[in-house]
Amino acid sequence: MNFSFSEDQVLLRNSVRAALDEQCAPAHVRAMADDTRGYSEALWSEMAKLGWLGLPFAEEQGGAGLGLVELALVLEEMGRAAYPGPYFASVVLGGLGIQLGGSAAQQERWLPAIASGQARASAALLEDALDWDPASTTATATDIEMRMKQGFSVFVMNWGDAGFKTIDMGRKLSGRTDTSK
Repeated sequence: MNFSFSEDQVLLRNSVRAALDEQCAPAHVRAMADDTRGYSEALWSEMAKLGWLGLPFAEEQGGAGLGLVELALVLEEMGRAAYPGPYFASVVLGGLGIQLGGSAAQQERWLPAIASGQARASAALLEDALDWDPASTTATATDIEMRMKQGFSVFVMNWGDAGFKTIDMGRKLSGRTDTSK
């Protein structure tokens, strides 16, 4: 069995590396640490044009239809460059969460918007009960926002920048159909 990367995968990795080497110089990364947004909107737009934001999504949903290996190559290069931005939260946690557990309407609404860079997403990963079981998810986006304002610790990556706030995977995975909470 051959575990080598394909020519296309090597090309993707090399192009991501070159772009991030140019865009994510150490001075830029440090500047973004002090920036209220934390990342460059120009770089985010460029990533959308290059197709990185829709990499794992189906073509009919505005994506490139590539797989997890290609996504891992992009993430590896982002880690290498110390990329400052919401890619992991938006594409991996939010976007793949919708792709794997969202309704057809949610997929149709959000995946093209994420892939085009028009929307950012995030996912609530841990609630007050500190239970990692997806079936224990009970909070809605409104609940989480209220809890965070009251000082409760709820882990949501890139909360302030997300176009929508949470994906209620717990209800889908546990078989609950009530989506009002």
